[in-house]
Amino acid sequence: MGAGLRDEDVIAAAWNSGLAHFNDAPNIAAALRIRRGVLLPPFAFWYSALRELPRGARRALERRLLRSRHVKDFLPPSARGRLPRKLVRSVAAAALLLALAQTGAAATITVTTNVPAIDDSDGNCSLAEAIVNANDDATTHPDCAAGSGPDTIILPKGTHALTAAFTDYAGATGLPVIASDITIAGNRAKIARSKKAPAFRLMAVADSGKLTLNEVALSGGSADIGGAILNYGGLEINDSTISGNTAAKGGAIYSRRSTAQVVIHGSGITRNQAAVGGAIFSYQYLIIADSTLSGNTASSEGGAIANYDGYLRLDHSTISKNRADRAAAGIDNVYGTAKIFNSVITGNSAMYGGGIENYGSGSTIGKLYIYDTMLAKNGAAVYAGGVANIGGYFKLADSTVTGNKANDRGGGVFNNAGATFVASNSTIAKNKAPNGADVYP
Repeated sequence: MGAGLRDEDVIAAAWNSGLAHFNDAPNIAAALRIRRGVLLPPFAFWYSALRELPRGARRALERRLLRSRHVKDFLPPSARGRLPRKLVRSVAAAALLLALAQTGAAATITVTTNVPAIDDSDGNCSLAEAIVNANDDATTHPDCAAGSGPDTIILPKGTHALTAAFTDYAGATGLPVIASDITIAGNRAKIARSKKAPAFRLMAVADSGKLTLNEVALSGGSADIGGAILNYGGLEINDSTISGNTAAKGGAIYSRRSTAQVVIHGSGITRNQAAVGGAIFSYQYLIIADSTLSGNTASSEGGAIANYDGYLRLDHSTISKNRADRAAAGIDNVYGTAKIFNSVITGNSAMYGGGIENYGSGSTIGKLYIYDTMLAKNGAAVYAGGVANIGGYFKLADSTVTGNKANDRGGGVFNNAGATFVASNSTIAKNKAPNGADVYP
């Protein structure tokens, strides 16, 4: 097998291992899960650092850790005197506690109503009020708890229906702009634009903001850029769904600016529409793992993903049944770098580049790397049923390209003049086209 999310898989397994040590303290475990997006980066740092320390030095650090004020404040009284011996002997559990100590105390703001608007007289904490308080680190709206540093907003189950835009931020936006570090723990709640409401996107993240969505569904947003989310800062999406949103660019997500980063894990992005980037339009940094992008459409190009001059990494994911009227129903990599590992790209259709288009210039601009991946049953009305490599660099390793179809050239792979295609230990077979059924030329 080729390279995949090896470091990320190790960290994810270590996180789960550390979390298991808190089974006897379910409140702690729940709080850790809610704050996963905030805690994971410092956890990864401390887990790696602890593994490198000699045992004696690690034990001394763990003993000091147990006396940390932040950790003591976080733990319940029953656990403050002496933690179970197994906890201090676990590198993963110790790394979790060090991450807590590093991030310090953070506010938890519990939303108590499904009406997301601001109303300081109703005695309920709404989602809009919670976001404002989190941004302000204050009780701007007295019905909600004050924000403090990185904040977690806990939603009640049900639908939070947005009936009007809250602000204009590069277009009408239904909720206050995320301007600080905010995690929304959704409990499977839905945030949706009401069908009778005027067009607006659901959420926006400013340069200064970082939004983590856990177990949230977003639907019904409509904007020029970013139907569901406009991202200029940091965006992490875990175990969530984004469906039924529309835009000119980025039906679900539009991400741009030098600070923009998007990480998507364990999520589904389906049935979104745009002219370019039916699901996602990204200019900077995009990582997708253990997720599915399906049934998205673009009236021009990039049915699922349009990666423009950015970095895309796709791991253990499925890109299926997306459509583009012109090019690249699955992934459109234009002057960027795209790396695909252990994934399936199937059933996508376009005029050309049914599965993927890699557009570039020589070996340095427009680079596509595919490892341990299946490209199957994609179709093109003209050329490149599987992959269109237009002037760029394309490496295929340990992968299979089969059952793709083009009505003219390159049923499997179309490689034009000036482009570079390198294949190793891969199968390119049983594709169909009048010219170059498997590889053209």
